[in-house]
Amino acid sequence: MFDHFLAAGQDYQLQRFPLRKNDQLRAWNSADQLLIAGAIEHRAKKILLINDEHGAISLALHQRHCISWTDSYLSRQACEHNFKLNNINKLPDFYWSTETPPGAFSLAILRIPKQLAMLEHQLIELSALLAPGATLLSAGMDKHTPHQVSQMLGDIIGPTDRRPGEKKAHLYCSQKTNNISRQSPYPSSYFCEPLGENLVNHANLFSRDQLDIGARFMLDSFSSLPHCKTLFDLACGNGVLGIAAARQTEVKNLKFFDESHMAISCALKNSKTILNHETVGIEAIHGDGLKNYQGIAPDLILCNPPFHHNFIVDEYIGQRMLTDTAKVLQPGGKLWLVANRHLPYYRQLRSLYTSVKEVSSNKKFVVLEACK
Repeated sequence: MFDHFLAAGQDYQLQRFPLRKNDQLRAWNSADQLLIAGAIEHRAKKILLINDEHGAISLALHQRHCISWTDSYLSRQACEHNFKLNNINKLPDFYWSTETPPGAFSLAILRIPKQLAMLEHQLIELSALLAPGATLLSAGMDKHTPHQVSQMLGDIIGPTDRRPGEKKAHLYCSQKTNNISRQSPYPSSYFCEPLGENLVNHANLFSRDQLDIGARFMLDSFSSLPHCKTLFDLACGNGVLGIAAARQTEVKNLKFFDESHMAISCALKNSKTILNHETVGIEAIHGDGLKNYQGIAPDLILCNPPFHHNFIVDEYIGQRMLTDTAKVLQPGGKLWLVANRHLPYYRQLRSLYTSVKEVSSNKKFVVLEACK
């Protein structure tokens, strides 16, 4: 299914990622349109784009030199796909969230992220990349935009004008005047009691300040965790599940998978700090889950799957992950899954695996073990 997106006098076809049949959601919104209109008014030849979710902004501005700065593997994949779909060969220059694009920019465009911490981190990083007097255009849908946005933009970047709303979105126009050098508070760390260790967490990770309650509940069940040699931590976040399991069992190979570059960097740092890398081979894979994985088959996969994708409640992401686990596990291998009780993963696992059993449960969560 294609979205027709009219921008800058051109009609583009767009698709959301991950691709799915009969997708009812659009790959763009009115915040994208406001940002594009604002950018067209500006004559900058080089533009820094931040959090361009499906490539709509990049496409509309493809005749300029665009640098796309993103944390999301799926966003980059969507952008590349949509450029190909529209027969445009000049892709943006891509930089991951933990990398620093070359400044200084006279114009930057920011899709306001979901996490307030991510917004703070990106604005502080941006303040060092913008030339004096540069313009920052920021936009988001009103229902998802935190009320602190105007103040944060003013404090970190400079004077900010909130433009009149349009189609339930607002555009913020900031001028770079602040020259105060600030250090981002991220990545930060917290003490993880079940591990007895400090864990590094970056700005875009879920539950940055403490161990999330789903992961904690799964860790409480690790007394019955099967031994394994090759372990995958899927949707790994900061890697806490994989690290804890590797310390408990005789793991020789530990692989982390996540579509967030910040998550991958944290999982890699935490595991190499806590585990003995002379006895455990550690690898972190930034990508679309297990979708393109080709390599040694694991005998155990741990998964605390997301059920949101940015601002959208999206069970499909987790369902795709579970389908792929059944493809890559070795015969007799096991999947351990922790999830909210109301999510329909048990029925799906019964259709994919030889057997499924409940390891533990409470009023909110359930830990399931599926055997291939």
